[in-house]
Amino acid sequence: MIEIRTIGPHEADEFLRVLCEVFELDFARARGVFQREPFFDLNRKWALFLNGRMASVLTTVPVTFGDGPSIGIAGVATQRAWRGQGLAGQLIEEVMRVAADQGEGRALLFAKDEQLYSKHGFRTLDRVITQQLPKGLSLNDNKLLTIDEVKHHYDRWAESDLHTLRRDEQRWHFWSWNAKSVFSIPGGYVCVELGRVRELLPAYQTLPVSDPLEFYGLTSMAKELRIPMANPTPDTYLMGRNFDYIPRMFLSDQF
Repeated sequence: MIEIRTIGPHEADEFLRVLCEVFELDFARARGVFQREPFFDLNRKWALFLNGRMASVLTTVPVTFGDGPSIGIAGVATQRAWRGQGLAGQLIEEVMRVAADQGEGRALLFAKDEQLYSKHGFRTLDRVITQQLPKGLSLNDNKLLTIDEVKHHYDRWAESDLHTLRRDEQRWHFWSWNAKSVFSIPGGYVCVELGRVRELLPAYQTLPVSDPLEFYGLTSMAKELRIPMANPTPDTYLMGRNFDYIPRMFLSDQF
């Protein structure tokens, strides 16, 4: 017998154990941050139960663009013993049905394998890449921006196109959850996280970097920002269901 629903508080540890088994994470370490993540919401933690046992899980995250709401799907995982039975697909279909009833009928996800999701109405919209950036001056000579200053630049940029991801207070909380350094550049900023440029506004001119840095983001964003492209390294695929455009977003908002 199959049951698909959101989990209760008493099932959070079991949900996390499935994720840790599939993605080879340390349970004790993951448990320390699991419920502190800014988007943690039991009503968005979905599980498929097979004969009463949690077999497949996923998480949804609210993702809003200028033309309306959608969801991001993350952490799709099926326990090894039950793989190959189409359980993740059944879970996705039920989640999409409920999301549509709640006015969130569009979905995005990042995938390593396109085939699983293409069978369920998702199509590839873009490719995540990393691209080594040319060296220039040192970013350390540039002013560090406050989050309010970053918000000012980002919101002005986002409002220029309905296809751009909007950040409400919860999403800004998520944005600031991981350590980032945001430096002022003429007309905007550059956001660096773990040696990678995650955000860059305005478009690339001569980005002042002296240390080895990479741009990490969507191919479409690299082109819009005029990042010099030379042998970019492909990463995951951005896939969407019921999306008729390529979302305009930075990977600092990855779910």
